[in-house]
Amino acid sequence: MIKKSLCIIIGLCMAMFAHAHCIYEKPLDEPITDFRCVGNLIERNHDYEYYSVVDKQGNVLFAKVDLLYEYGRGIDMVVNGKTGLIDEDGRIKLPFKYEHIGIFEKDDNLILAKSNGKFGYINRQGETVIDFIYDDAWRFSEGLAWVVQKRADGKGRDYYFIDEKGNKVFDVPKDISSMGMSFNDGLFMVKKNGKFGYINKEGEFAIDYQYYDFVEGFEHGLNIVTKNDKEGAIDRMGNVVIPIKYDNIEYVDEHYLILTLDDDSFIANFNGDILKKDMRLHLPSNLYDNNNRPIYIATFFMIITTVLYTSQLC
Repeated sequence: MIKKSLCIIIGLCMAMFAHAHCIYEKPLDEPITDFRCVGNLIERNHDYEYYSVVDKQGNVLFAKVDLLYEYGRGIDMVVNGKTGLIDEDGRIKLPFKYEHIGIFEKDDNLILAKSNGKFGYINRQGETVIDFIYDDAWRFSEGLAWVVQKRADGKGRDYYFIDEKGNKVFDVPKDISSMGMSFNDGLFMVKKNGKFGYINKEGEFAIDYQYYDFVEGFEHGLNIVTKNDKEGAIDRMGNVVIPIKYDNIEYVDEHYLILTLDDDSFIANFNGDILKKDMRLHLPSNLYDNNNRPIYIATFFMIITTVLYTSQLC
C-alpha cells in the first residue's frame, strides 16, 4: 500500500506540475471556462457544453469536440458522437467513425473497435481485418481474443476464442461465472462457483478449479494467490510452490521474490527457498530509484549495512 500510495502522490504532483506549465493566454472575450494540456495540445472547455482543441500557438485544430481521453497510446477523441484517435500533436491516427476504440499496446497487431453496434478488429491504418459481427469482444492477447456472438436462431449466444485471422479456435468453457481479460504465460483464467481455473491456448484445462479469494495472474511462470488474507504462489500445474502464509509477495525480477511476514521481509527464489536467511529487508516509504522501483535497507542481525536496489538484492 505504501508503494501504491506513493505512486498516486507522485502522479498527482506530476499532473499539477504539468498543468502549472501549460500556458495558454486566451483573449478576454473568449468564452472559455477552463483549459488543460493534453499531449502537446490544449483542450478548451466551452462552458461545459463542448470542447475545442488548439495547439500551443492557439491555432484551432478541432473546433468542436464532445469528449477527450488521453492514453499512452494516443488521444481518444469523440466528435459528433464518433470516436477517433489522434497523436499528441493533433495528427489523426484513426478516423472518427467508431462508437468505441479499445485499449491497445504498442506491440498489438489488431485493435478492438465498435461500429454500428457490433465489434470487430482493425489494424493501425484503420483497415478492417476482422469484420464487425460480434456482440461483445475483448482485445487480443498472445494471439487470441474471446468474442460473443448471437446465434442465428436468436436462441442464446456463443462464447469462443478467435485467432488474428478471425478463425474460431475453441469454445469458452460452459457454466463459468466470470473470466479473465487476457492470456498470461499461455494461460487464461476462468471462474466457476467461487473457484479459479486456467485453460491453455487449446482450450484445455491446465489447472482445474481451486478455491482462492484472489489470483493475480501468471507472471514468470508463477501466480500469486490469496486465501484468508494470506499470499502464496502456484506454478503452471496448479501446485502450491510458495506456502500461502505471507502478508505480501512481490516480484524482484524473473528469478526472485520478496516475501513479507509480519515485520520481516526475505529474499526467495521461485521455489520459495529463502536466501540469505540472516538478512532482513526494510522498505522506507520514500526510497525509489529512477524507474520507480523500491530501494530496500538491508540489515544483518539488526545492524544496517547497506542500501540495496531491487536489481542488487540477489
